[in-house]
Amino acid sequence: MAGSLGLTSSNGMAMAKDMPKNNESPSTQQTEGAKLGDSLTANSKVQKGKRNLVAGVLGPALKLWLRSQVEAVERLEVAIGSETGEGDHLTSRQMLAGRIPLVRVEADEVIYKGLHLGQLQLAGRDIRMNLGQAVRGKPLKLMAPIAVDLQLKMTEAQLNESLESPLLAPQLVEWLTLLQALLMEGEPIGAAPLTQPRIALAGGELGVGLDIEHLGLRVYQGEPSAAAELAIETGLTIANGNLLKLRQPCWSEAPPAGFKDDLSGLAMMSLKLGSDVVIERIAIAAGQLQLTGQLTVQP
Repeated sequence: MAGSLGLTSSNGMAMAKDMPKNNESPSTQQTEGAKLGDSLTANSKVQKGKRNLVAGVLGPALKLWLRSQVEAVERLEVAIGSETGEGDHLTSRQMLAGRIPLVRVEADEVIYKGLHLGQLQLAGRDIRMNLGQAVRGKPLKLMAPIAVDLQLKMTEAQLNESLESPLLAPQLVEWLTLLQALLMEGEPIGAAPLTQPRIALAGGELGVGLDIEHLGLRVYQGEPSAAAELAIETGLTIANGNLLKLRQPCWSEAPPAGFKDDLSGLAMMSLKLGSDVVIERIAIAAGQLQLTGQLTVQP
């Protein structure tokens, strides 16, 4: 048929797609071209609108929420996407339902509940938030736990500042009490408690997997003005992903009077980081503690 393109349907019947006929006027062809152009422009606007919704609304909202969860942060970058692409692949249904397939976060100099975190990279998947309520003015909040992949770098100073965090302080008090009982010659009844634990990374060697060869540990006994200093060198092993254990500890300086020479009993000590933490790799390099693992963030 002149002026048409013949197609065959599944039932064998002919289908026709109209083509410009020789007797059509130029104005008619221009009108059809304009309609096609308008259709393409509208489709482009829809796709651009999806990207703007992610980049212009959801991204800043998540960044604002993340800032509200920490005490301080110098740089914070948030990227929203899906497992197969960038943020414009998110469907409106997913966003309105509060489901975000993937969020990546990069941050520097973060302080979270007293933990001083130097360089932080996070990747969280299948995040559920009350986005539908948030667009109606409700505060943005997490609706379910998130499994987060974690990469962290901390300097020696940041690590020691973190030891004073409310998240770690209770466990450290118990750990130091046990340490004192194992270190002293007799019962530590009436003895001044051990305080101010400090970790030295400068002499540390690169850890492979979940072991660090050398780590310096210093604690103090007594009042700060006249405290006895205890200096220990030890390896560090991580068991079950969240249990810190000393390995082959020994005195790096002569111990004060009343303390044992043999520190082999310290190998039985452990410090649990919590069930929400799994460490996959830990190392010391260039004066920094480098850690890779997983973290479960609770609502």
